[in-house]
Amino acid sequence: MIVSLNWLRRYVDFDMDAATLALRLTDSLTETEVVEPPWRGGTGIVAARVVTSDPPPDASRLSVCVVDWGSGSSTVVCGAPNVRAGMMSALAPPGSLISQGRTISHQTIRGRRSHGMLVSAEELGLEESSEGILEFPEDVAPGTDVMPLLGLDDELLDVDVQPNRPDCLGVIGVAPEAPARTGSELRLP
Repeated sequence: MIVSLNWLRRYVDFDMDAATLALRLTDSLTETEVVEPPWRGGTGIVAARVVTSDPPPDASRLSVCVVDWGSGSSTVVCGAPNVRAGMMSALAPPGSLISQGRTISHQTIRGRRSHGMLVSAEELGLEESSEGILEFPEDVAPGTDVMPLLGLDDELLDVDVQPNRPDCLGVIGVAPEAPARTGSELRLP
């Protein structure tokens, strides 16, 4: 069973890293190990405000956008149907990584230079397919790291729940085991 450390911290306060907690849970509960989240490949992706979005005359499905990403502005060619001026989205600037280890670079698309990519949940490996780019609330500041916004600043534990411990088939079931190993108190809802 996969356990999110962010969820576990709702019930137990602890200041140890995932690997140390995994070792302590292995001592008391069952084999536990840290697992790499599937979205871990996404790095350097920031919130960006689409300042302008104009269709080029020779490509009906594309938009040439100027985006403010907190460290300046860039021109990005985007093919998403939901892109519009004023929206907040996620920008993968050149040098950032998206799902499957793809590195974003400067591209020329239909004769226009694109300095990065506005990304969808699919391109971050969060969905099988997406209809458009991610959209964030208007009050998100340009340049904000999107991983915490999406709840992806988390570490995961894989707990091998044994047949005699069905009580541990959820975060609330595993949570009572953590205080015994961390010296913290359990907070149940």
